[in-house]
Amino acid sequence: MAELCIYLDADSLPEKIRNIVFRACVKRRIPACVVSNRNLKLPKDAMIKPVKVGMEKEAADNYIIDCARVGNLVITRDIPLAAKLVEKGVVVINDRGGEFTEDNIRERLSIRNTFKELRELGIVEDIRTKTFSDKDVHAFAATFDKVLTRLEKEYKKQ
Repeated sequence: MAELCIYLDADSLPEKIRNIVFRACVKRRIPACVVSNRNLKLPKDAMIKPVKVGMEKEAADNYIIDCARVGNLVITRDIPLAAKLVEKGVVVINDRGGEFTEDNIRERLSIRNTFKELRELGIVEDIRTKTFSDKDVHAFAATFDKVLTRLEKEYKKQ
């Protein structure tokens, strides 16, 4: 198992979610790799490492796929990215508290692809602009803490 590390697909993550992760990383002394194609305001701490990638499509995804290993945690709302990472054995959660697993990723990817096709055909309107609520923040925090605690225990068993 690789060193415990958290990767954030940070461009699309709400600031509230990033801040929860940053506080946990600093407190627990777990490195976080914040991958984005723009400059983000980050805490000044050795545990928080900014990685600015190019503006090319999929640049952040490709960086995370190349670097994330079994024993790492990735936080993303990108379902195709999550599918590739789960296939590698990486633990992946989204910003609303859902964990992507081998049991659910194919279904989530299929639903995502179906809705993408329906949007492109103009059959359904884009509903991805759903507001991010305090309930979502709490759901994320609970899942994040549970998953991080599980990974810390697994890492310590090595």
